[in-house]
Parts: sequence; structure tokens; C-alpha cells
Amino acid sequence: RREQIRVMRVRDNLATGPTFGRHLGGYLIDEKTDDFCMQLDSHMDFLDHWDTELIDMWKMVDNEYGILSTYVPGFGMIEKYQANGGGLQVPHLCSIEFRNQLPRNLPAKAASYLQKPIMANVWAAGFSFAKCHFELNIPYDGKLTGIFDGEEFSRMARLWTAGYDVYAPRKNIVYHEYSSKYTQQLQRWRRIKQSL
Repeated sequence: RREQIRVMRVRDNLATGPTFGRHLGGYLIDEKTDDFCMQLDSHMDFLDHWDTELIDMWKMVDNEYGILSTYVPGFGMIEKYQANGGGLQVPHLCSIEFRNQLPRNLPAKAASYLQKPIMANVWAAGFSFAKCHFELNIPYDGKLTGIFDGEEFSRMARLWTAGYDVYAPRKNIVYHEYSSKYTQQLQRWRRIKQSL
């Protein structure tokens, strides 16, 4: 499926932080063919059927301007979060703090036994899934070079004022490798994932 992959190569000396890099990613969207867009951090893995699960969850919000977004759990949290068939608890973003005079999302709280996604008031750059018009209508600000703290709040403010709503997914289907013990965690994750 190589024809489905679009690549933008950028020299390392032109890198100016995550906000500018994500801004450039918006140029890869083809509004004629791309229906849904997902933004992720690196070092992610997915449960089986993640694609249909995400589309089904997005449909549950019944909102063309709905965005599924949260801080996803780490590989080491799969037993906790996948208990009872998946989705016993999901991370729910609901507050910010100011660090060095810049707004930053606080760690996620937990929502339990959700039947459908629930509204959140914070957007996460590490996992975001919505119709592609979200990326086209509210692109990343390419002038915010070198910004890390403040990235998510800046975009959330522009999303909200343009009529977009953020929802925590009803179950966890994406996991992130946060540990420095990558190889051990990955092997453990693969064993657990096979048993689901």
C-alpha cells in the first residue's frame, strides 16, 4: 500500500520543535480523499481493529465537530485499563496548570465504565482523532516555534472558539511506551496483547 503513504522530508537543521513539525504535517492531508485524521506521538501500539473501533467511537458522539483526544495509557497499564473486556477506566483530561507562565495540561484523571465518549475540556497533542476538516480548518500555528508547554492549550482555545468539541474515548485502544526500559516493556506488552 505504498501509494497510500505521503512523506515530507525535512532537514534536521530546520527542526524548530513539535508545533512546527505538526504544522508541516497538515500539508500532507488531501481534502478530496482523506476523511479521518489521527495525530499521535511516537512509540505507540494499537489493539486489533483499532481503526473501526475509533470510527465507531467517533460516531457515538454524534457531532461532526467532535474530536477524540486524551493522554493514552502506557504499555505497563494495560492490565489495569483493559480489565473486564477493555475500557474499565480511560484517561480523561479536564484541567491545566501554568508552568513558567505557560498553560500546560495536567495529568489525566480516570473515567470508568463509559458507554460512549464523554466531553473533555482539554485537547491532547499525543492522541487526536477526528474528521480531517479539523486539521484543515484549525491548523497548527507554524509560528509557535520552540514551544512545548502551551502547544495544546493554544490549539484547544482555537478549536473551541471555532465550534469543535473534545471527547475522551470510551475505551483504550492505543497505548504509549513511556518507559526507558523499552525492550522489556515491549515484550511484556506483546504477550498481554496476544491474550486479549
